[in-house]
Amino acid sequence: MIRFNKFQQPQGAISLNTNHWVAKNIVFACMPGILGAIDFKTKSLPTISGRTIQIGSKGLAAIMADNGGISFPTLIPIVNIDATGLTMLVFANPIAQSERDTAIFLGNEGSSPYPQQVFVFNVDKGAVSNIGGCAYWEYNTTYKTRVDTDTTAITGNWNVFVVTRTPQQAALIYRNGLNITNSSASASFGAIVAGCYVGNTSTFSNNRGADWPIALVVVLDRALSPQEVWVLSQNPWQIFAPTALNIWSDYVVGGAANWGPLLGLQNNRLIQVQE
Repeated sequence: MIRFNKFQQPQGAISLNTNHWVAKNIVFACMPGILGAIDFKTKSLPTISGRTIQIGSKGLAAIMADNGGISFPTLIPIVNIDATGLTMLVFANPIAQSERDTAIFLGNEGSSPYPQQVFVFNVDKGAVSNIGGCAYWEYNTTYKTRVDTDTTAITGNWNVFVVTRTPQQAALIYRNGLNITNSSASASFGAIVAGCYVGNTSTFSNNRGADWPIALVVVLDRALSPQEVWVLSQNPWQIFAPTALNIWSDYVVGGAANWGPLLGLQNNRLIQVQE
């Protein structure tokens, strides 16, 4: 059995794990540092601008999107979010600095039409920027919901950040499975109009793209429970499964040595590729 831990990014041919316990709720899943940065749910390709790729010390391919990022401008991740709630997951290595950085932005990038949901770093509950906390903002026509963390949210290490929001309750923010919500206010929910942006500069409150690595972004169409957040945070790669696995070896054909696959994975069964 193949197992991915928190710091082992899946390689090769993979897809969403349709047998996973959150599979039916995934509406968007992207590894933005991987070439193509496809949405694994809809197979949509993004518009890419101003991003660089960093291979981290743990072998993670991650996007660094200072004043840029990846955009799915026509994607509608959750059309009935007001009835279902949502969960955002961001696996990132944020750095405290003096400007707000957008990690994920749902909705149209401009100031209208509403509503919009955005998860940002480098904010503080008493100010608009700086310090190193993170926040979830939600705009819907004439009102705004804001949920903040304290200033210990950013440590300069790889963290799994999760935001959950139900239609009836205020949002909660978690880091590595632990609730770090400092203050929150509830408001009526509203459906996402269109668009999904990862680390992308947005006109929303003058946030800019994240200039620190983001390796994984996932959006679900329901609010996970605290217990579910904990389980998913221990291994965010568990939502993926290999679709092909080749064991490579040298083999001989017609007296000449070659290098190629010896065994492969097909329909979750190991098969012989070369005789």
